[in-house]
Amino acid sequence: AMKHNAKMRARRHAISVMRFNEATAFIDSVKAQGFSGMDGIQALMVGSSKRFDGARRSVSALREGIYKIWMSPLLTELEAVDNGLHLMREDKAFHDDIFREMREPGSTGNAQAQQIGEIFSRYTEQARQQLNAAGADIGKLDGWTPQTHDQYKLLQGGERGRQEWIDFVFDRLDVDRSFPGATPQDLDAILDHVRQDILTGKPLFLPQSDSMPHARASSKFEHHPLIFML
Repeated sequence: AMKHNAKMRARRHAISVMRFNEATAFIDSVKAQGFSGMDGIQALMVGSSKRFDGARRSVSALREGIYKIWMSPLLTELEAVDNGLHLMREDKAFHDDIFREMREPGSTGNAQAQQIGEIFSRYTEQARQQLNAAGADIGKLDGWTPQTHDQYKLLQGGERGRQEWIDFVFDRLDVDRSFPGATPQDLDAILDHVRQDILTGKPLFLPQSDSMPHARASSKFEHHPLIFML
């Protein structure tokens, strides 16, 4: 595990250096065309209306392009499932069956939900592979489904509400798959930080403890989107 973590850190560093060099070269090219460094930074992030090479090849435009590339075929496949999109919008029980099918294919006896569950699982796996190709280190988890928590509901109840949410998640958590090596005290702190992350949207930095080796704590619990296995 430590060798793998070291390899991933080296890979991410190499990718970061490459991207930094690309950005620096682009800004230099913008300045060489008679514009400012800030013009170059703006073009990189959101695009620019000014006339220079690369003014509209921004991160924002790239993100929008990737979104369209994914959404168009996804919607086409979903629309091909008889009445599937309508049921997804209107029928909560059908929606729940889709998630059950993603976790355990063939478990509901609902052919339409199984079709849609297979579509979502396939696109999710493609996304995982593309993210890893870009420098992420996301392992494959069979039966994974997306999970959401309502920020406004989490704000309710003060300290009592905070502890109720922690207890609710803890009781449903597959600890060995989500946070191997964590003690109950670790999990309480982890879930509290997760709650804060959901409420604020800020990057998550989790505390380390003596019960978790430093390498594991830093690689498994820090700087990564958290995935619960329930």
